[in-house]
Amino acid sequence: MTFKLYTKLSLGILFSSILLIIGVNYLWNPYGLFGNVKGKEIKIIEYEKSSKYLMSFNYIPQNFEGLLVGPSLSANLNTKNIKDYKIYNISMAGANISELKMAVNNVIKFGNLKFIIFCLDPYLTKDYGMKSSQINIKEYWGSLGSINTIKLLKANLNKKKQFEDSTYGYNNFNLKKKKLEPKEEMLKSLEKIKSGKSKFYDLNEKALKEMHELIKYAESKNIKLFAYIYPRYYEVYNLQKEKYDVIYKKQTSLFNNNLTFFNFNDSKFDKLRKNYNSYSDGSHLSDNGAKMVLEEIEFQLNKYYKSNK
Repeated sequence: MTFKLYTKLSLGILFSSILLIIGVNYLWNPYGLFGNVKGKEIKIIEYEKSSKYLMSFNYIPQNFEGLLVGPSLSANLNTKNIKDYKIYNISMAGANISELKMAVNNVIKFGNLKFIIFCLDPYLTKDYGMKSSQINIKEYWGSLGSINTIKLLKANLNKKKQFEDSTYGYNNFNLKKKKLEPKEEMLKSLEKIKSGKSKFYDLNEKALKEMHELIKYAESKNIKLFAYIYPRYYEVYNLQKEKYDVIYKKQTSLFNNNLTFFNFNDSKFDKLRKNYNSYSDGSHLSDNGAKMVLEEIEFQLNKYYKSNK
């Protein structure tokens, strides 16, 4: 075999392999990126941030009328349990507003959203910019054939239980916290705050600007906006009330009169906020706490839409 023929044969095999990989991924379509996926139910396999970002191009726009937006504090709310509304939980563990904005903007651009629900907390605006490489336009084309795709194929064989019911974006990370004692974890959290060892998330002005841009974009498309202040355990909130309230005031000031707002730090939610068992650790909601928050979100949606028919 001549060198020229060997080179042609090698290149032919290489390109054929690449085309095969692209074809398999196009047909598998794990993020619902391509074609008509209306009515399909696509689960997250792994890599929550990149999965939800990629799903924001096509799968979410084609199948959902509403979004729940927030960090991990709202990521474990199963919006599938809210009746009569198709709401995708685009919240991401560890995400800031810059990362969330990238995904939400796609859904607004490519979909027909009716409403967005924001989960407000200092974590949302504590920093600015991309915190990882998971959210990047390169991920779009990389989904057709890359090292990450190979990793995803391997992960698909051993799916993570926390994403078993993730067709609506639900991240059931509480499965990893079953052995934690809620009261003990909350007391540890309180002790850190009292001793000054717990860092409070200050406001980043650039992050606030990003949030304002996202809100303005949604408002320009006549999307109804809801926002709620995350239910911090009452003693955690009271110890740092002044700091929390400064940030909440700045966050809520970004919305116009189109906003329906509810504050889980109000005394009427004491049943939730004064119960250790509403939390799975020192900050995140337990399944029971998440259920109460979902019930209030559903109540607010019904209250608005039934009175505006």
